[in-house]
Amino acid sequence: MVGSFHLTTNKARFFQGDLLRIFDLQFDVAQLKQGNQNVSEYFTKLRVIWDEIENFSLDPTYSCKKVSELVAQRKLEDHAMRFLRGLNDQYSCYEKIKRNRLREKEDTQIYVVQSL
Repeated sequence: MVGSFHLTTNKARFFQGDLLRIFDLQFDVAQLKQGNQNVSEYFTKLRVIWDEIENFSLDPTYSCKKVSELVAQRKLEDHAMRFLRGLNDQYSCYEKIKRNRLREKEDTQIYVVQSL
């Protein structure tokens, strides 16, 4: 059945669910910037918080392999964008990626309009 899921037995057994703690950790991730840290230190801090969120979250396991892969891919993309967003300007390519994505979107929209 597409979209159905079950909880992984071991994770469910040791689940530390706490919505307030998860919210606080997500807020910490959103606020974290590289600042005076080197890139490795900044990434390590993010990774520690992401791991803690995983410990407090009970993610579903989907019976459809494709859905499970898409969810996992989306999480990796979210982490990558969060990491890039918090880098200092000297390292940051987030704005460049954002501009390129907008430009691609505009090019696609122009193509669609021209093809009408």
